[in-house]
Amino acid sequence: MAFYSIDPQSQQEYSPFMQVNLRKIIMTVNKHGKSQAVIDKAQNLVIKTVAKQTTTTDKTYSNEEYELMAYMQLVIDNGDGAEKNADTVQNLEQAVDYMHWQKQDGGHSIDAGAHATTMRVQGDQVYVTYDTLEGDHMGIANGHKTYSKAELVRNFGEYSQQIKNILSKIYRVDN
Repeated sequence: MAFYSIDPQSQQEYSPFMQVNLRKIIMTVNKHGKSQAVIDKAQNLVIKTVAKQTTTTDKTYSNEEYELMAYMQLVIDNGDGAEKNADTVQNLEQAVDYMHWQKQDGGHSIDAGAHATTMRVQGDQVYVTYDTLEGDHMGIANGHKTYSKAELVRNFGEYSQQIKNILSKIYRVDN
């Protein structure tokens, strides 16, 4: 038997703070002369399990899905602040015929015929290399951003089906 101290609102996994076996429990109860108290308590004992609710962060995503989420997050980060997650997904869905998706540097690159952005998953991070913005046009120096998978799922997990659709359409364009 293991004893845990768990905050039900937290998504963290916990290690037990104490472990005991049945023999140790019986010895302790007998040592303190509490067997009748245990019997009394057991009369009203109810054991229930709490099923963990599945959230979008529990879902497994492919590297390509994380890479596309990172690209969409970059669009938002480099935008004027007016574009929201749903707008970015919708805009990419509408522009998919012009997008090129290619394997590159252990990840993928995406472009619309000009500047390319490369995304690569490594562990729990997605690394993005892109051309930096210079005023109202793309610059020639490369910029870099790193996003955690958890951050990307929080921002785009609810658009999972649209992301799969975008990836399937991009593949059809390139292959």
